[in-house]
Amino acid sequence: MSIRISKTLEKYKLWFFIGIPIIIVGILLDMAIKDLAFWVFEVKQREPFELLKGILRFTYTENRGAAFSMLIGQRWLFVVLTVLALAFAVFAIVKEYVKGWFGVASLSLVLSGAIGNFIDRLIYGYVIDMFEPVFIDFAIFNVADIFLTVGGVCLAVYLLFFSAPEKREEIRE
Repeated sequence: MSIRISKTLEKYKLWFFIGIPIIIVGILLDMAIKDLAFWVFEVKQREPFELLKGILRFTYTENRGAAFSMLIGQRWLFVVLTVLALAFAVFAIVKEYVKGWFGVASLSLVLSGAIGNFIDRLIYGYVIDMFEPVFIDFAIFNVADIFLTVGGVCLAVYLLFFSAPEKREEIRE
């Protein structure tokens, strides 16, 4: 029994020491910033203000769709898609399709962002967004979106350049 547990711990040690902490910290940070935005704008009734002059404004909006408010009102579609994506991620973890610290960190960022927005959809029926680029006409986004985007780019790099069997050993631990 203890040998089996030891092998399991060894198999998933990067997930225990890198993946899970990234996911937990990402979710907590996302929730904290969303709560702050709600408190500043909905409770205190403050006006949006620039965090970085000419670059980034702190505001509050409720996004009832996906990126750029696409598919507004399709809450349950997003819930189902997120559950399927999370199930696929767990499958990829169990099957060890994602290995090494870079792969684990990348997928963990994606999972953190997906779970952060998933929590909003389940609780509120919409996603709270608060960061608005001032210098360009772009979507208002949140911390979970940042994690999803950065993690997605890193995961794409991992899958394209490091996940081939001959490359896996190079970035493993």
